[in-house]
Amino acid sequence: MRGIAGIKSGEIDMKDPYVILGVAKNASISDIKKAYRGLAKKYHPDLNPGRKIESEVKFQEIQHAYECLGTPEAKSQFDRGETEKQQQQRGPSFYDTQQNGGRYSSVFEQNFSAEDIFGDIFAGAKSKAFVNEDELYRISVEFKEAAQGGEKIITLPNGKKLQVKIPAGIEEGKKLKFKGLATTGGDMYIQIAINPLEGFRREGQDILTELPISFFEAISGAEISVPTIDGQVILKIHPGVSTGSKLRIKHKGFGIGDTRGNQIMTIKIVMPREFNPKLKNAISEIEKNFSYNPRTTT
Repeated sequence: MRGIAGIKSGEIDMKDPYVILGVAKNASISDIKKAYRGLAKKYHPDLNPGRKIESEVKFQEIQHAYECLGTPEAKSQFDRGETEKQQQQRGPSFYDTQQNGGRYSSVFEQNFSAEDIFGDIFAGAKSKAFVNEDELYRISVEFKEAAQGGEKIITLPNGKKLQVKIPAGIEEGKKLKFKGLATTGGDMYIQIAINPLEGFRREGQDILTELPISFFEAISGAEISVPTIDGQVILKIHPGVSTGSKLRIKHKGFGIGDTRGNQIMTIKIVMPREFNPKLKNAISEIEKNFSYNPRTTT
């Protein structure tokens, strides 16, 4: 077979590596490396599943060409026609690269790593594995926001800001879906955590609270200002109410409109912390005339 420039006829059957890599004979090592990167990416067998055999042959050809020219020493040896020595220094064959160590990996060990050559390919392959993957973020909202709804502006890890509308009545752990907004192109989910509010507890769409009253208010009745998530309201206490009695404040729970829950207040009669002797004597006198047994049903 006819020899080519820099190769003695009969020593190796391959094309001119300069032609294979598409570089001039006076090309710098940097230019050779750049050309090799581009061709290796283009013909890498893993990136050409439809043309596996053809790309494997081409990839091997490109690899051999780079082995001839990829370092100053190898390039000088090739230009001087020292192909026998060059072949001795050459890395494993294409077949060898399929054994013990993974496909297309060991061929890169002599000059630079596979990550150096195919860093962006492998990064791209990694990102492809996550293309259209969904992403999950968690945000905390206040108890009142969860009950009445609201809006929050959050900053995503990529620096972008996202306006999140909190639906009235949203539940703990609920996920809001934002179609196609994930950094991978998939859907983004915002999971809601609700901060507790002292004195308020949720049960379904209702809000449960406790209302402490004095035994005077329990006996005589009263009108008391009580807190709700909408602000203070006046609640009427009927005479004779007992601890454990429940009073409803309509439409002061979770949600909006006619579907909004209620606030349920449980009465708790609280005795004075200290008994004034005059009060104790007065109660004793009242008891003589109005004694009753709360442990009987009649």
